[in-house]
Amino acid sequence: MKTKITNLLKKAASGDSEAMYLLAQEYENEGDFDTAFLWHNEAANHGSVGGIHSVAMYYLEGFSVVRDVARGIKLLESIADEFPVAKINLGCICLEGDGCPRDSRKGMELLRQAADSGEGMAAFAIGKIYLDGLCGLPVDYGKAAPWLEKSYELGIYECVDILCDLYGGKYSHKLENTEKYRQWSDARKDISGRTPNRYFQSFPPRQPVTDDGSGVSVMSERNGRQYVIIDNEKAYVDLLVAETFLPNVNPAVYTEVEHIDGDIFDNSVGNLRWVEKK
Repeated sequence: MKTKITNLLKKAASGDSEAMYLLAQEYENEGDFDTAFLWHNEAANHGSVGGIHSVAMYYLEGFSVVRDVARGIKLLESIADEFPVAKINLGCICLEGDGCPRDSRKGMELLRQAADSGEGMAAFAIGKIYLDGLCGLPVDYGKAAPWLEKSYELGIYECVDILCDLYGGKYSHKLENTEKYRQWSDARKDISGRTPNRYFQSFPPRQPVTDDGSGVSVMSERNGRQYVIIDNEKAYVDLLVAETFLPNVNPAVYTEVEHIDGDIFDNSVGNLRWVEKK
């Protein structure tokens, strides 16, 4: 690890923005978010789109910096046309009305644009919004289904169970379709054991804390869930990662974090997703 960081530092010193961005991720993996932010910011100053996006997320969450939603939004807007994930985050902000007036129409349009650019999680989010009637929009199963199907095409496999329920008539008999139910039941068998990654690859797997000498003690509850102590209060590692790096289309509904592959020790971004309280 030290050798890798040393090599990246040499490249970063020569003005390599990609090395700066990768260096920031290495410090994030070690739990040093203050230093990580400095390198993300340096990468952003050298034109790294990934760096700009990361800096925006730090400001939006107030992580290692004073929270500044307006600044975060401005940074996301500056890269939205070339970095579709930024549109997902902007769409969520508009839908939630976090730091700006709530604008469901604009939020949905941003998510549509991201989905059209190949971001499966954007399509999945739209499907869930119509499915559950989130963000002030009415429930519409007919609109939900094609967006969930699109998310499957883009690698978001969580949609399969929902599509089976939709076409099996669980939500509405109007959408019941035996042929499509069989189709998605077969798809569920086909993807058994896979983990979705199309969207999450936009965020390299990150650990907020480690116990390998970074100075932060990671502890575990009896069920194995990891936590740290911050300001004399327990903070769950998986929740810290999700709140920092995973867009949440409806924080009022999706309040818990689930480990996709069931490995409670794997707190990387790619293994987490927001879910309703069980």
